[in-house]
Amino acid sequence: MKRGIGGCAALAAVGALLFVPQAASAATADETTDIQVIGINDFHGRIEANPGNGVAGAASLVGAVRQFESENPNTLFVSAGDNIGASTFTSFIQQDEPTMESLALGGLDVGVVGNHEFDQGYVDLTDRVQPFYQQFSAEEGYGQDLTLGANVYMTGTQDPALKEYAIREVDGVRIGFIGTITADTETLVSPAGISEIDFGDQVEAANRVAAEIAD
Repeated sequence: MKRGIGGCAALAAVGALLFVPQAASAATADETTDIQVIGINDFHGRIEANPGNGVAGAASLVGAVRQFESENPNTLFVSAGDNIGASTFTSFIQQDEPTMESLALGGLDVGVVGNHEFDQGYVDLTDRVQPFYQQFSAEEGYGQDLTLGANVYMTGTQDPALKEYAIREVDGVRIGFIGTITADTETLVSPAGISEIDFGDQVEAANRVAAEIAD
């Protein structure tokens, strides 16, 4: 990704994380900055390695990220959702706390909600999941930055129910990450847990927020 490119790229279809690089006028080859974005999705609490089915586990995942970071310090580690939920027993029996701890300590920079982040409801996400992530960072709002959702609104309104975007600066380049989730989420989780919220159109939300943060 080079400074001077003002595009967006989707990392996943269900939980989509879009990134908008800072635009710069008349950028030359000498002014470009190479930035590496490492993306995961559908981790589903697979913290333990399982050679039998090819699951690498959290340690190998983070080790791979560290290798990429050693090759290019301008690296961001991001998730397109479903970090938790539908998890293996080791994570599930502990409310997915080992998974969240592994990813946070592993340096996850930004993330978006997937439908499985709502398996235990919206209140569980805001009152338990976000604060749990937050304890592993001194940066204000870190827990919210790992659960972005620009098209998630309070029921019957256009009021954001989740943080819509997060900004990260890498080697002088400011990048806005916009998170969206499939509008079909309301059919994928228990209605009782999401009665407070609605899921809007992903593209509309992404375009709206991108325009708001274009500067």
